[in-house]
Amino acid sequence: MIIGGSTHKGHALPPSGANGKPRQFEEEFEAILQRSSDGIVFIDAEGTIIEYNRAEERLTGISRAEAMGKKVWDVQSRLVPKERRLAAVRLDIKKKYSDFLKSGDADWMDKELEFEIQKAGGERAILKSTIFPVCKGPPRIVGSISVDITDLRRTEKELRDGNKRLLLKNIALHEVLIQVGEEKKRVHEQVAAQIERSVLPLLDRLKSRSQESDRKILQIIEENLQEATAGQEKRFSYKMNRLTQKEIEISDMIKRGMSCKEIGSLLNISFRTVETHRNRIRKKLGITDPGINLATMLRNM
Repeated sequence: MIIGGSTHKGHALPPSGANGKPRQFEEEFEAILQRSSDGIVFIDAEGTIIEYNRAEERLTGISRAEAMGKKVWDVQSRLVPKERRLAAVRLDIKKKYSDFLKSGDADWMDKELEFEIQKAGGERAILKSTIFPVCKGPPRIVGSISVDITDLRRTEKELRDGNKRLLLKNIALHEVLIQVGEEKKRVHEQVAAQIERSVLPLLDRLKSRSQESDRKILQIIEENLQEATAGQEKRFSYKMNRLTQKEIEISDMIKRGMSCKEIGSLLNISFRTVETHRNRIRKKLGITDPGINLATMLRNM
């Protein structure tokens, strides 16, 4: 928040010469200084503020008349937020500037610094300042340029908060979807259990009392109900239940990688009979694609 200058009449330029050109240049420089949108402050080798432009007045709420001729640490300590405005803070600011003005060096020079201030009217702001030596002297001259980045930091915070809220919403949505999935599974299992306990036994009774044509229709209804209410694993289980004992025995051998010739030899049946059983097994399991390997399908059941 400071920028250095000389001690000549409060300006950073030398006195005008006989031809008046330096004075004209000084006036032009002063006009540029006051029109700058960035806050600019000059201090001399004693830490006294010798220039303080209009933009700095707007940034801090401290008028030029109040700041000119004051020590920089006295003005800056007035901008410390109220809850941290202690005597020790003013002394710390004074020591930092005094040490720098004596040595001409500090680790915070020529770096962008951000800090929160509380203006004279109570409003808070975040400033970004660059402090640098203008002339290493003698006399030593120090300067700063400051800009208000309150809106920028507020926007960044709103974006971070918005991203955080979005993340939390995504997590909540994920949990809701999990709960919905679990509820759907629970309802599905309840419906499947109800059909298995109540509906299928009734269908069995109807089949036992019906004619052949009606039994076929009832069989189709039963299979559709079983497939609609079962998971993939259960669907295979229902289909496996349609196999005869001999077909289950042959399926087990096929699953273990045995050939038709090996199966026929072991069961003392012909190769053709084993082939017939294989075709029936494929049909009952709903395997219509000739490219699907029966042994692989059985191993996955």
